[in-house]
This record gives sequence, structure tokens and C-alpha cells, in this order.
Amino acid sequence: KAELHKTLHDTARINTLNALAWELMYQNPDTSILLGKQALELAQKTQWKQGIGSAYHNLGEFNWRKGDYVLALEQYHKALEIREKLNDKNGISASLGNIGIVYMEQGDYPKAYDYYFKALKLGEELGNKNKIAIQLGNIGIVYMEQGDYPKALDSYFKALRIDEELGDKNG
Repeated sequence: KAELHKTLHDTARINTLNALAWELMYQNPDTSILLGKQALELAQKTQWKQGIGSAYHNLGEFNWRKGDYVLALEQYHKALEIREKLNDKNGISASLGNIGIVYMEQGDYPKAYDYYFKALKLGEELGNKNKIAIQLGNIGIVYMEQGDYPKALDSYFKALRIDEELGDKNG
């Protein structure tokens, strides 16, 4: 909080609000949402599109974690729209993946596949092996949830090979 008050430049303030909100996400999700809204308002006031997209994405994350899927999807879609206009491919990929997660948790597997495969394709275009592995794992979860264990295992093993190559023990 002290750092926030010392920060003079609006983009730095927005980044600080977003970072603080992210830090508090697990301990105090309501405060995260409040800080995320403040970041969004400031980003809109200054018309900083990147900051608006990040704030919407973060608000989507915070509301998803609280179980408000409708609001989370609305915010993720707003973030996606802004990131597409900015051609922010890393941001687009993150938004697509998170939208897929919400649909998967709601049991809407066709929409989850759609968003996961779009995120996977973008990860491949970017050459980002970490993003590829994450989406392959997510796709595997959807296959598993539907009882298609051979396809689930195929996706999981592809993700595992990439994670081993990257040395990603969490993956």
C-alpha cells in the first residue's frame, strides 16, 4: 500500500493495484476484486488498453475463484476482445485458456474444447512450449471427464514430454 501511494505514474499505479490484488487473491478474494475494480477504473480513465485488458482478466480470475462463472466469463471475454484488438498474443492465449477452464467446470465440454484448442494453436504459433503443455493438460482433463481415457492419456503424455523437456516439475 505504501508503494502504491508513492507511485506517481498511472500505469505503474495500475500495475501495482493488479499485483497487489493478485497477491491477496487466496487470502482475501473480496479485497482482490475491489483492487481489481480500482485498477480497471484507473486504466479506463487513462485509456490504457493493455491495463484495461489485464484488469478485466484479473477480475475474471478473482470471480472464477469465487465461483461466479457468469461474471468471470463476461470479464474474460472483455479482456479477450481488448487483447485481440491489441494483437497481444500472449494475453489472448491466457484469456482463451481461462475461458476454457470456466466452461469445463460448468460441464460445457464442447465450448471448453473450442477455447482450449484455440489457446493450443496460439501457443504453437508463439512457440511457447509451456503454454502448449498447459493446454494439452487441460484438453486431457476434458477427455478424462468424458470418459475418453485413450485421448486423455495421449494429451497427458504429450504434455508430460514437454514438461520434462522444460524441466517443469509442477507440470
